[in-house]
Amino acid sequence: MVGLDKSTPTSDPSRSTTTKHGETMSNKSTTKEQRIENLIKAFHENELAMKPFKEFRSDLKKSYVENNWLSKSEVSAAIKVYRFLKSDADYDQFHSIYIEMEKKFGQ
Repeated sequence: MVGLDKSTPTSDPSRSTTTKHGETMSNKSTTKEQRIENLIKAFHENELAMKPFKEFRSDLKKSYVENNWLSKSEVSAAIKVYRFLKSDADYDQFHSIYIEMEKKFGQ
């Protein structure tokens, strides 16, 4: 991405205060364009920080398939179950909606 250098920090301490999200602002003089730029830079830095973890997750999934411990579809299903459980969704409600939609759109 143009203008986003991995080694350049986004916050400039001489400008004023920095929010918890890395946004630098000079009180009310910060324009919407500056806020957008700061958001993009902070988001970019976050993406860079997360990259090793994303690579680990990808390698983890591949290793389960390559070692024949699980199929690709079983890995995918297990991750969906994990995300569903993590979301604290109502299983009974989900199941009833799923059954109705399966009747209409299922195979």
